[in-house]
Amino acid sequence: MPTVRDEMVEVAHHRIHVLQAGGGDKVPVVFLHGAGGGGQWFEVLDALAQTWPVYYPEHPGFGQSDLPEWLDTMTELAIFYWDILDTLNLSRVSLIGSSMGGWLAAEMSVLQPQRVHRLVLADAVGVVPPVPEAPDFFMIPAEETARWLWAHPEKVPPQPPPEPAILIKNRTTVARFAWSPRFYNPKLRHWLYRISCPTLIVWGQEDRLVPPAMAEPYRSGIPNARLELVPDAGHLPFREQPERFLGLVKPHLEG
Repeated sequence: MPTVRDEMVEVAHHRIHVLQAGGGDKVPVVFLHGAGGGGQWFEVLDALAQTWPVYYPEHPGFGQSDLPEWLDTMTELAIFYWDILDTLNLSRVSLIGSSMGGWLAAEMSVLQPQRVHRLVLADAVGVVPPVPEAPDFFMIPAEETARWLWAHPEKVPPQPPPEPAILIKNRTTVARFAWSPRFYNPKLRHWLYRISCPTLIVWGQEDRLVPPAMAEPYRSGIPNARLELVPDAGHLPFREQPERFLGLVKPHLEG
């Protein structure tokens, strides 16, 4: 498996935690995590790092990363993220965004479309309000998270519970960016036409938190976008069905 490198980079006097692996001359891949947080390397990243340089930052305000006090909208976070990638000397990238990270990837691609080689949105929020039957993210107890994120929660691999301080920090940061309007930017859908790269929208067919119908505004709003549903997967298809996810994403990144 590729060696994972762990570093802190300074951006505008704030420290950002970044995991990275892989190398070579292909366009780097940046994976943008969801509201649950990042900081833990996983199987799909290993598989991608065998072919591409892969970067997995913890968003500002999550885990070990600092949060600038003046950042308080997703559009501002997207602007700041391009500064993070400049610091990492990444002039052109492919973006893979999961859930809230997909929203972030879309905002970044609207802002600087010429710098995005390929875009992958996985069960992305951001363009429409949550459906009424979905639970409020801020009210889900930690012990019930798997029931909402996975199609088959009984198959969730054992993992240590999050540290209470990190859990509180992450949720506080999510609230700053996604409290109101709840998990979407009402204006984003009107700017999707600016995304110029080939776009793959991947969705867990059994996602109950963000149902597949919520993919349609992305599919219809982004030129050159296609939608693929992943059977037997909930909100995290890259974790629940990694081989199926990679079978879609790798050819897309290769172009």
